[in-house]
Amino acid sequence: MKNIKTCNSIKQYFQECGFEIKNETSNGDVYGIESEMKADKIDFKVKIIHHQKPMTITFQVMAYYKFNKGKSNTLLLIDLINMVFMNIGGIVINPETNQITITSNQFLSNQGIDEYQFKTTLERCFFQLFSIYDLFESVDLYDKDPMKLIADFGCKVQEAMKPETENQLDSLSKYFVDIPRCGPLKDNSEVVIMDMQLCLQNEGLPITNETERQSDTEHRHTKIVESWCEIESKPLRVKALYTPQSDIVGFELSGFPPVKNDYALNYIYLFNWINQMQMRNWWVLCPEINQVLFRSGFIISNGKLNKYQFRKLIKSSIENLKLFYPLMIDQERIGKDVVKAILRFSEDNIINIGRFHNK
Repeated sequence: MKNIKTCNSIKQYFQECGFEIKNETSNGDVYGIESEMKADKIDFKVKIIHHQKPMTITFQVMAYYKFNKGKSNTLLLIDLINMVFMNIGGIVINPETNQITITSNQFLSNQGIDEYQFKTTLERCFFQLFSIYDLFESVDLYDKDPMKLIADFGCKVQEAMKPETENQLDSLSKYFVDIPRCGPLKDNSEVVIMDMQLCLQNEGLPITNETERQSDTEHRHTKIVESWCEIESKPLRVKALYTPQSDIVGFELSGFPPVKNDYALNYIYLFNWINQMQMRNWWVLCPEINQVLFRSGFIISNGKLNKYQFRKLIKSSIENLKLFYPLMIDQERIGKDVVKAILRFSEDNIINIGRFHNK
């Protein structure tokens, strides 16, 4: 039975952000609302989906772009965007419909929906997609090098990730008008780090190191707690990440077998497909070193980590990884026909995929 209070809060916060509900659906344990918006030349569709059983909210912001040329460079661009900029969700493209979608997820605790988390996640998803839209045109129409575009992109997307976003475009003035802005917060970094450590340890992941990473261009500090886990007898590196300047925590796994150059585009195609099939994590390939990363993350509220949310994120990520790991490492053995591998995997795992989404 649906949680009426949660559904009403979703509807209320969505409307307070400035959106008119164009469609509302309720099917069993799934509740959804949709809207549309236009900013400059771009038509957007916005969708919120609440799954009662796993207690999740999925945020999706979509835009359409009619591609004129092949999509290889576009898929590389998406992979680079997911690698460099995306830390609360991932972006994919549906090659058949030309739909670009950014997706983010939140696990809910018994405390219900946090207004700041909900509204800020929706706002940042939209601003990220709006900020990168022109990059697709640059690659598709003008044959720009995706790697150079990302290198030249600077702070534009990162600006959209700041909690105190204030200078909006005129075309967006009627949206995101009721976001609860956080003022200067007390530095709770140490508390967040300790809470992340507790979450890792409670999930059986030992703490091996604690580090800090700084971006010289953004003056952003990311605090990192390191651990490890074993998947199919293979040890993988685990990182829990916290960036105070953007109120974001993340969970990342690495240490997968390196990808051979001849198979890099196969993996980028494969990851775009996997990231469409499951929407709680995102796979990326770092092209310069051909290393695979598996990521997830969400916004926290008032500089405090909800440990229930983070533990659910860890559990879900590892379950997700176990499900898709065989397909990810099997590409070089099965050859270059990625489509056949995807179809075979989907047929063999359709029940498991359904169970994963409903947990």
